[in-house]
Amino acid sequence: MIWISAISLALSVCIGIAAPVLGMIRAFGKLKTAGAANPEQLAGDIFRGLYLYGSLIAVPFALITLVLFIISIIRHRKFSNTYQAG
Repeated sequence: MIWISAISLALSVCIGIAAPVLGMIRAFGKLKTAGAANPEQLAGDIFRGLYLYGSLIAVPFALITLVLFIISIIRHRKFSNTYQAG
């Protein structure tokens, strides 16, 4: 359980960070091909894209898996202490 929650936590954080970065890369790519640096177009491409939804979904998932990770560690420590005492 500890490994599953740790991997899920790491993956959700990575997805949450990667999604907006991909959106920014795409927006800068559009500006590069257009040849003009219009800040409004850049902001629109970043914020209107679906990339921020990845972060929106990943953050609650990361919080849930963080709680599961903490619960797993607490249970593991209780089990280890009980096993060592007995």
